[in-house]
Amino acid sequence: MAHFGDPLVILSSVESTNNHAMKRLKVGKIAHGTTFFALEQTQGKGQRAKHWESKKGENITMSVVADCKNLQIQHQNQLSIAVALACYAMLKNYTGDEVAIKWPNDLYWGDRKAGGILIENVVLGQNWETAIIGIGINVNQTEFGVMDRKPVSLKQITGKQLNPIDLANEICHELDVIFSHIGKPSFKQFHNQYNTVLYKREQVVKFKEGNIQFEALVKRVTESGHLVIQQGVEREIALGEIEWMS
Repeated sequence: MAHFGDPLVILSSVESTNNHAMKRLKVGKIAHGTTFFALEQTQGKGQRAKHWESKKGENITMSVVADCKNLQIQHQNQLSIAVALACYAMLKNYTGDEVAIKWPNDLYWGDRKAGGILIENVVLGQNWETAIIGIGINVNQTEFGVMDRKPVSLKQITGKQLNPIDLANEICHELDVIFSHIGKPSFKQFHNQYNTVLYKREQVVKFKEGNIQFEALVKRVTESGHLVIQQGVEREIALGEIEWMS
């Protein structure tokens, strides 16, 4: 099977790399590993229809195509874990141990957001055909507009100007390694690692459910991708059920 990032297609400007990849997929087959890297996104997409802000040429804004025909649909969360850990590994190489993965799809340095992930799956019946993996990482940008979470870039953390394309290739290399374990017993080690670096693990966090705010202890993420929180008793939370407030 081909490697992620091979080929790495550089795009001058697109609305969204995920949209671009999906449009290409609809008109013909795209080889596994094909990665679309945009120097500019005019309508970058985040989770739950949020806008992803990125200045031209300063950050990682890319979408990676994964052929998932040999994987089971119940392993979609393993792909999410694999992508998060690949991004985490790259960030940790430059920033140290303050990096964490915030459930379900964000990369944090301390209490500031360094990046995000948006995976869009193509499923036909019960067959998982393809995943379009959108990744956005703040690299050299130092000025941001109004956002719901205070952002941070690698340049702000390290004081160094870094090459976003080189960093994108590092993520692809890390993803190659972890992706090969999806659906196998050996993936357990990566699930355990994910929980080890989970943002706010074993800390009390304020959440919002509907119009009600409450505090709960963050425990872990299950193999099915649910967040486990504790308020006296443990409770599993599915994506979209609650909102982080702190």
